[in-house]
Amino acid sequence: MARSIVTRLLTTTSVAALLVSPLATSGCSQLKDAVKQAESPKQKLLDAAPDGSSGTFRFTMTEADGTFTGAVDPATNGMEIDTVQKVDATTKLKLDFLVYDKTIYIRLAFTRPLPGLTLPKSWTKLDPAKLTDKSIVNELTGTGDPANIGPLVDAAATVTAGAKGSYSGTIDLTKSNVAGVVLTPAETTALGAAAKAIPFTATVDDKNRVTGFAMNIPAVGKRKAEVQSATYQYLPLTLPSVKDAPPTPASVYKLMNG
Repeated sequence: MARSIVTRLLTTTSVAALLVSPLATSGCSQLKDAVKQAESPKQKLLDAAPDGSSGTFRFTMTEADGTFTGAVDPATNGMEIDTVQKVDATTKLKLDFLVYDKTIYIRLAFTRPLPGLTLPKSWTKLDPAKLTDKSIVNELTGTGDPANIGPLVDAAATVTAGAKGSYSGTIDLTKSNVAGVVLTPAETTALGAAAKAIPFTATVDDKNRVTGFAMNIPAVGKRKAEVQSATYQYLPLTLPSVKDAPPTPASVYKLMNG
């Protein structure tokens, strides 16, 4: 997600010049300080994005479709996403996903019994080949950060550093690395020039880890204006064990495939 310090040393002209100056012989600590100062606000924020180097964390994402919570364990390539979706005035669906590397497990339950529908009460192993819409597979296995902070910051047109670990700027949603991440291609096109300057804010902690990120998405088509946000808590955690999870039954595929 964020380039390593070695890559930056080899590609940043201002830093490369330091290697042949008297500073190069005055100690590693001074070199590291100089490198840190030479980084742009955008690169510093990229370095702070969740990329597996900061250990386990919990997250909360909020958008128009609802609030999603979960956890990530980079050491096991594991990620859990928990959602609650409104079905009707009296019914909600609790839909949870657990991913280990490229293997997906699912657990779902309705807030009230539905006639003729029997669902397993625990995690089951999903077979992507049995899904009509396989886009969910790419969405769940494509990143260790469901909010895609790294790609979004990488697509930023402007980034300004503020006080106490705060950042602000604009994101260009027409960039190929974020195509379809926030808006559909049709929505991005319909926004025109506005799609190239989506306002965002971010915060990082004293260990340079992103703790908050928010984008102001303008209205487009039938979609209302909204704020999409994500918050992060870095703490020890253990994801559920699914070693003996049975295969997902036909009733779940029928529900997911409509």
